[in-house]
Amino acid sequence: MKQSALDQSENTLVVSMLQASAKTMSPEARIEELESALQAAAKMGADLLVCPELFLSGYVTAERSKQLAEPVDGPFANAVSALALRYGIAVAYGYPERDGQFIHNSMLVFGSDGEMLGNYQKTCFPPGFDASCFVAGTSDALFTIKGILCGCLICYDVEFPENTRRLAMKGAELIVVPTALLGKWNFVVETLVPTRAFENGISIAYANFAADNEDGYAGLSRCVDPIGQSIAVAGLQSEIITAHLTPEVRSRQKLPYLSLVERF
Repeated sequence: MKQSALDQSENTLVVSMLQASAKTMSPEARIEELESALQAAAKMGADLLVCPELFLSGYVTAERSKQLAEPVDGPFANAVSALALRYGIAVAYGYPERDGQFIHNSMLVFGSDGEMLGNYQKTCFPPGFDASCFVAGTSDALFTIKGILCGCLICYDVEFPENTRRLAMKGAELIVVPTALLGKWNFVVETLVPTRAFENGISIAYANFAADNEDGYAGLSRCVDPIGQSIAVAGLQSEIITAHLTPEVRSRQKLPYLSLVERF
């Protein structure tokens, strides 16, 4: 039976991705950027807004990350929670997390009611300051929005097939990925991320920084559907893109990879 427009709306997850400026900003300026993004996302009917990796501090240096690190209930988190509640939109963003004597490269997710839905700590570090600054996490984080189970990964995490496969096997239909990808690794966003979605029959929301500073970020944030098609793609500059994950999109014909995993 064909679904009505009302049923479609109730079962559609609208995901916006903020391709934030890569320019170094104060936490207060980041909150202003986030509020502007939420205002725009609200007009698009968004249920979830995804921001880049280390959105609070910027993916800059170990010193800056340590300086701005805060706990899960820190002042920046409280400000994001209040904005999520004000605009009725869930928010996922990256930040340096202070956890006792440790600092993690983490992401927080707040629901549209301002309540925390999950906190995830990055597990895989590429060469650079990541490995010297942060302590790796050890567990997965999953949350549900509108009945759709979502998993969390950060940047380099998604480049390992084991991570996406594990979340897919746990039932995730969407993987949310804040990232800070440089332009020299365009292959990752243009080819590898769609492959991860295709080989698991899931969607991926990948939110990067804009290519608006000397560090050379790739931009090109996107949402990829379960057959590896990019259904929303950003350019190089700061912008917001939106994807509608309708029941048809989430159930697009896909190869039964997951059903054969136990053979290996």
